[in-house]
Amino acid sequence: MTCESTDTTGHCLAAGLPPAARLWAWLSVGSLVIAGLLSLAVVIGRLPWISPLIADPLFFKRCLVVHVNLALLVWFYAFLAALGVLRVPLQKTCLASQIAPALAAAGVVTMVAGAFAPGAQPVLANYIPVIDHPVFLAGLAIFFGAVVIHFFHNLTAPATANGGILPEDAQRGVTAAGLAIILAAATYISSRAAMPTGLDPKTFFELSAWGAGHVLQVANVCGMLSVWLWMLHRATGRPVLTARSAGILFGALLAPHLAAPLLTARGTQDLLYINGMTELMRWGLFPIVTIVLLLGMRHLRLYPAEKHDMAARALRAGFAASASLIVIGFALGSMIRESTTLIPAHYHAALGAVTAAFMAGGKSILVPQFSAEVVSKVLRMMSILQERKNWRGNLLGILPTFFDEQTRESKATMEILKEKFDASVLPPIHRSTLLRECAAEGKTIFEMDELCRAAKQYQALTQHVMKF
Repeated sequence: MTCESTDTTGHCLAAGLPPAARLWAWLSVGSLVIAGLLSLAVVIGRLPWISPLIADPLFFKRCLVVHVNLALLVWFYAFLAALGVLRVPLQKTCLASQIAPALAAAGVVTMVAGAFAPGAQPVLANYIPVIDHPVFLAGLAIFFGAVVIHFFHNLTAPATANGGILPEDAQRGVTAAGLAIILAAATYISSRAAMPTGLDPKTFFELSAWGAGHVLQVANVCGMLSVWLWMLHRATGRPVLTARSAGILFGALLAPHLAAPLLTARGTQDLLYINGMTELMRWGLFPIVTIVLLLGMRHLRLYPAEKHDMAARALRAGFAASASLIVIGFALGSMIRESTTLIPAHYHAALGAVTAAFMAGGKSILVPQFSAEVVSKVLRMMSILQERKNWRGNLLGILPTFFDEQTRESKATMEILKEKFDASVLPPIHRSTLLRECAAEGKTIFEMDELCRAAKQYQALTQHVMKF
């Protein structure tokens, strides 16, 4: 039985994933599913034979508001929280990291319940549309509170070179994303404190979230760049940036936005706040994104994909899709001179780039090829067959393949397998380009090079099997 991953680092990714990462990831994807159902409800509700049955004319607008919040806010920041869990060493996770996703899920349920509050007024404000009802607003506060608490806890656990599942350059990006989320919370508090009285609901909610919404875009970009670096590392087996250079780049991305809470000094209706946040986002994001994009493209040229490595090619395609969308978003943004349809086009292209990156990278969290959990299930099934069907078979061993002692991922996987299955774990088969060439040419490793390390390892495996 092998524990085999499709990426070139040779890491059985799911085997080492903390439960909290899975919880956050499933919450992010689950929010997309619920958002899709709500959008379907909006469409069905407009059918002539359905709409007369809905007594509340604002119900479908409320569904639309919840749809937007789930498809953007919950999806993005729950996924970022999952990346935050992967940033730290596995042994650093604790009870607090398990509570936060449960609290966030309670917030999501409360938000969805807000759509069914009779007569509640939907407010289609920029960045964060809301339902002006205590139930929905409480759910939104609970969710964001859980995310902020998670990152407060997460950022106190230092990432180390031999610790988290993410490569070190991606770790720096996730750290910056977490700091940006906390900064967005501080900006929101500052904005609320500076809000004048007597505003209509749309103006109130739009101005109060204006600054925080802009800072959250910084968190989105940091998360997207982190996933780019992770995907490129997995596709090539080599990091794109050193930890130091990644720290400098992400620090330069985040630093200008530290002024965001201060821009409310003259009030939220002053141009310092309104235009200041716009200019920060306009000039503060694209330089660093462009640098990382160019470095990523150079990295792919230096380390081309092997012909039969479909997993690496898929990761490269995910990077290309996300990068293409962000370039389109920047191009559209550069053409904006006034309030036109270019604004939503730019907005959706930029958010699409983040979504494409998260979806391409999210496979490693939600859809593992093999894991310690799967091995455990196979062993349980073997035990059932022995007890109930008088099956005489037994476990010969667990064979890790594509092992690479140069990567922390492979080392972490091996430690987890040995911890769980002890003597059943056989000596690993190391990652080798020659093995891929064997598959392409239809030859055995012994025909290709009987003296190479992989051939000797398979010879030792053969001798071990022959003993039985």
